[in-house]
Amino acid sequence: MQDATGNAGAHVYRPDVDGLRAIAILSVVFYHAGAPWIPGGFTGVDIFFVISGYLIGGHIYDDLARGTFRYLNFYQRRAKRILPALYGVLVSLLVMGFFLFSPHEFYLLGGYALATVAFSSNILFWMKDNYFNPSSANNPLLMTWSLGVEEQFYIVIPLLMVLLSRLRQRMVVPLIGLVTAVSFALSWYTLALHPNADFYLLDTRAWELAVGVVLAILEARAQHLPLHVPGLVSNALGLAGAGLILASFWMVNYSTPFPGPAALPAVIGSALLLATSGSWINGILLSFAPMVFIGRISYSWYLWHWPLLAVWGLFYGGPLPLRWGLITVAVSFGLSVLSYYIVERPFRSSKRAAAPLLMRYATVSLILLAATSLICIFHGFAGRFPAVASIESVRQGLISDSCMVQAGSSMPNLAPKCVGKTASRDKFVVWGDSHALALAPALRIRATQRGYDFAEYAKGFCLPLIGATRYDPRSPQLSRECIAYNDVVLQRLISDSSVRVVALQGSWGSSFNPKNSTIQLVAEDGTPLPVQDQERSLQILNAALRKTLQSLRDADKQVVVFGDAPFYTLDPQWRMSTDRIPPRKMLVHALGWGSDQVDPGSVQVGDSTPPQQQARENLMRTALSVPGVTYWNLRSPLCASDDFCFYRWGETPYYMDSGHLSPQGALKALQGWQVPAPNP
Repeated sequence: MQDATGNAGAHVYRPDVDGLRAIAILSVVFYHAGAPWIPGGFTGVDIFFVISGYLIGGHIYDDLARGTFRYLNFYQRRAKRILPALYGVLVSLLVMGFFLFSPHEFYLLGGYALATVAFSSNILFWMKDNYFNPSSANNPLLMTWSLGVEEQFYIVIPLLMVLLSRLRQRMVVPLIGLVTAVSFALSWYTLALHPNADFYLLDTRAWELAVGVVLAILEARAQHLPLHVPGLVSNALGLAGAGLILASFWMVNYSTPFPGPAALPAVIGSALLLATSGSWINGILLSFAPMVFIGRISYSWYLWHWPLLAVWGLFYGGPLPLRWGLITVAVSFGLSVLSYYIVERPFRSSKRAAAPLLMRYATVSLILLAATSLICIFHGFAGRFPAVASIESVRQGLISDSCMVQAGSSMPNLAPKCVGKTASRDKFVVWGDSHALALAPALRIRATQRGYDFAEYAKGFCLPLIGATRYDPRSPQLSRECIAYNDVVLQRLISDSSVRVVALQGSWGSSFNPKNSTIQLVAEDGTPLPVQDQERSLQILNAALRKTLQSLRDADKQVVVFGDAPFYTLDPQWRMSTDRIPPRKMLVHALGWGSDQVDPGSVQVGDSTPPQQQARENLMRTALSVPGVTYWNLRSPLCASDDFCFYRWGETPYYMDSGHLSPQGALKALQGWQVPAPNP
């Protein structure tokens, strides 16, 4: 067996393990490049988890059996294997970010790097996952979540195995097997309730690594390579393992709830291939020299491919086309080869004693922690590009608005700022999702000028509807939360006699985007449609909207429905920032990614497809069909035509991202709209 440092352990080196690594990294990089032929390529990470558990668990067990296990030696090998290449990527990104990133982008990068050095980036990504965070596609260090899981596993597994080794030896496998079963059950249970925690955290991922640990211990006890199965059985098991891995690549996709049971094919398939080194798949395909080489450089390739894709995507202004994605992973392969020979191998072969070597790595880690902390404290060194910092500041008010109810809660925020400060004045209420929250500052100004007390009820993802909700198969619990939340809000609005005007706003057209077929409108029972169905979705929207509006009108509330604000394919903030960061603007133009004028002030919108136009017209007709309801089109003040809209005026941004209005943009969108007069 080859341990994760690449050195021979108690068993002989197995080239097929590197070949399996090659399968894992190829699937991951092609998936991230946007290759349509491998929709489940992200399951390559699960293959890595099984391999890591197999190698690390086997090495610890061998050392414990010989009485040579030492914590310092274990962490010396971990540090030599993981840190040099990782820190090389971090330093390269930080230097690049200083010259090419906006203040907010550099601030985020600093926080991600700090968490990476602290072995906790997976926890940060879980905690920071909310509606207003930048897309994960723009996070250059997103790939370090899996390193965080493994590094935390490296803390737990030696302690557990040392403890178990002091018990009866025959209990080691059953107890680790119990840990595996509990972790898998927790992953399955958590999948519907807290999918992001399920994806990112160790307790719901530990079973994948523990499967490898159990396999390594069983192999060590068998005293044969590996498990001593007959050739015919070995070939059959190897073929089954390869089939399961291929099934995970093609049958799982981005919309599949994951991990949980969906990760089983990749995990079991990997374990079968590790257990059958004598099969022809292992001996021929996985031991093929180019595959072995790719496996050896797979760690560096994993580290380099995603940051390059994310940074190029950031400079491109959106998802990279497949051609550029493939070019980028090819470039990252070249960097990985250099990293392997210049960084990984020399540092891995160091003969320095464990204690002084770990002290050196600790010193470098402290320097990086200090540097990244300064980036966060000084908010990305905003003085580098003050004009960009001013543009980016518009998002802070929305991000920090406490009235926004995040995932995990079905109850509105009942603070006075959110539900109104007094019961003696007529109230103007805005109810909806994050788009309603973006509109709220301008509505608050207009309503208070008219004499109203102001209240806002907003929960991300939740359209203000009774009888229907949006459904995202990646986060199915959100649908249940939205249904419960909207029921509570409606009852509060109906029962509060001081509420006179209710404004409904949401991302109405999001379920009618042809490029976003994973998010659909569903009836209140939460049953999703098998495929995106325009007519059925319109029927669901019409019925739910009429029910909601009629309920409010029956309670004698004045109601106004606000249509969608324009949505842009390219983030307006990217356009404004890129135009004001000279080296970045030069790079974008050199690559041919920017127009002759990167920031023209108006651009073609991304929501002018026939299905989306039909959905907008349908929304207006349905709203106006209920007596006493008014409708306002937010697009009219912002757009020169149906296709071209303004996202700034001078240095004033109308948007905080591709779809959410800034406070100034909301005021512009409400230009010409009259607040209903309070009842006498």
